Amino acid sequence: VASSSVKRLREFSPQELNNLAWSYARLLQPISSFQVKDFAIQQAVTDLYRGIGNEILSRRKEFAPQDISTTLWSFATIGFSLEQSSTIDNDGERREMENLENIYKTAAHCVRLAAPGFKPQELSNSLWALATAGVIPAYLDYFDTTFNDNNDFSSLKDDPITMCFGAVAKELIKRPFEFKEQEIKDIVWSFSKAGMRHPKLFQSVAEHLVGSAANEGTATAWRGLSTFTPQGFGNLAWSFAKQATIFSDTTATDTPTLSGNNGRLAVYETSCLDLGEALVTKLFASIAEECVRRDCGFTNFKPQDLSNVVWAFATLGLLHTSFLTAISEEVARRVASCPVPKHRNDMNINASNLVPIKPQEIANLLWSSATLNFRSSKLVNAMAPYVVSACRNRNGVVDERSIASLFNRQELANIAWSCAVLEEYPRDLLEVCYMGLLGDNRDPSYMRMVMNDLGLQKQAIRTLLYVQLALDLEAPHLHLSLPVNFPQGYGEISGTGGASKLSRNNKANVNSSLELNPSRTQFIIGRALQRIGFDHVQEFVLDPPPDFLSIDIANPEKKLGVEVDGPSHYANVLDDVLSNNSLIATNEGLPFDLPNTPRSSMVQINNRKRMQFRWEWHGRRHENGPTALKHRILCHLGWLIAHVPFWEWNCVAGNIEDENDYLREVIKEISDPDEGDE
Repeated sequence: VASSSVKRLREFSPQELNNLAWSYARLLQPISSFQVKDFAIQQAVTDLYRGIGNEILSRRKEFAPQDISTTLWSFATIGFSLEQSSTIDNDGERREMENLENIYKTAAHCVRLAAPGFKPQELSNSLWALATAGVIPAYLDYFDTTFNDNNDFSSLKDDPITMCFGAVAKELIKRPFEFKEQEIKDIVWSFSKAGMRHPKLFQSVAEHLVGSAANEGTATAWRGLSTFTPQGFGNLAWSFAKQATIFSDTTATDTPTLSGNNGRLAVYETSCLDLGEALVTKLFASIAEECVRRDCGFTNFKPQDLSNVVWAFATLGLLHTSFLTAISEEVARRVASCPVPKHRNDMNINASNLVPIKPQEIANLLWSSATLNFRSSKLVNAMAPYVVSACRNRNGVVDERSIASLFNRQELANIAWSCAVLEEYPRDLLEVCYMGLLGDNRDPSYMRMVMNDLGLQKQAIRTLLYVQLALDLEAPHLHLSLPVNFPQGYGEISGTGGASKLSRNNKANVNSSLELNPSRTQFIIGRALQRIGFDHVQEFVLDPPPDFLSIDIANPEKKLGVEVDGPSHYANVLDDVLSNNSLIATNEGLPFDLPNTPRSSMVQINNRKRMQFRWEWHGRRHENGPTALKHRILCHLGWLIAHVPFWEWNCVAGNIEDENDYLREVIKEISDPDEGDE
């Protein structure tokens, strides 16, 4: 049928072309999954879609909105993407799909011109197709009103993809109640998948779903989340979290972002600048409580849905205890009966609770729990035998190649780090991680070949150093260790096979992943401590072997330290956040009274938008995993560590007498730790 149709495509009406493309997309697997024996049908289908694309280019004015959107959907669904636009011919040669980018751009131009007349499904299908096919807008930051004030529309005229994304966003903002839940989540997913930020769209969607932060209007003024599917929750949460990471991902990792911060704080800050802290909190608390409220719980969630939703919460530093408890119990129950993945991209089609949990999903689930410092022995202990079983080869043996068929090294590092944070050390699981990261014979070149990478990334190396120190201090009975000169030779090498990006000869540079960026608040607190007679140094780096660890403010002689903990050191606890009682600020549990402090707000500092975090103390701050692990390690090494939470310091900052009284109490906690017991 495909072969005969190609010869007569000029005789087909646009609707008939659309129906033909749709039918093949529904009947067949993606073109890239075809086997060698299927070459004839692969080639016939490729020729058919090439011909349909050429008809779009030559007859675009004849296509109705539904024809354009469905044809776009068909191209993306069957697998014709810019990331993989070629097929293999009968001689083993790779053949490119001609004009594929022009086909997508022409269709996007049609969508943009007629967007006001498109039905919601046609708009969402079009955007989903572009994002799925890897068609990236040329101006990714054009609609980023948080960090970009550009309003010159003339620059958009040369890129129909950017204009198409903007037109679809405009329609969703203007008529949200016409869109079904699936259409809404597909549109926001498309923006985040393409790497395009649009704070105004995401704020509008959040307010449409859960109401404004101030609860203005009646409950009927917003849609609610009761009709969202498991996939809808996963994609919705992922999309909002991804919006916050896009900005920091596109800036240099070793320097602060335009907002003035980097790392976790940059993500938190970007999210709050985009939507406001109250709206972010309300949206994710609503997602959590709607999921927990359902009678079926998480049984209908596929592993990817579970992975996406917990990753989103962890990325934004949001902890909902009953939500994570229910997910952990569901995953622990599920891995006891579902099959293990056979390879990294196992597409086993089963009921939700029988779908194998993929390696990336395993790593995300454990990493998310650890990042939020959510302790679940049941989750770790259930995952350990599941991972080990998945990594066995046909002979029942775990080796480097069997591990490499499933996991990449960053995932293995994240799993090992999660175990350290959660103080759970399953021997078999950690042995698998170390074998996949370092190899049984500790040969870096062999591991690069087996894992098909350039070596351990900088973040993975620092993670391993933390893990090893935790193992030495808390689980020495496992007898796991790093190579003597680690990470020498294990770092990433240049793409041309040159030297490692980490110094091979200079031991002082081996741990260069330690980046010391003291904050302004830290300097102010340091001066105040000097004022009350506490001798100290700033950013004290511990002597080897833990020379990748630093303490914000330290008295090395007495082994006393003060950590200045900003927002990136805490998870924001969402338990009962939607009830009125949770909004009442209290100083209960503090060793002294603190005055009230204003709420968080956006301020302009040196022509940059910054978030001024001033959360009240109301029991909603929970020490996160990285902070807890560092504190535990320092205590094992004999240090007494006090913490200065940012919200407490905000209450006394600027009043010298209050600052002095506060810091005297802080230092008293560590200089006289047993005084309260006497």
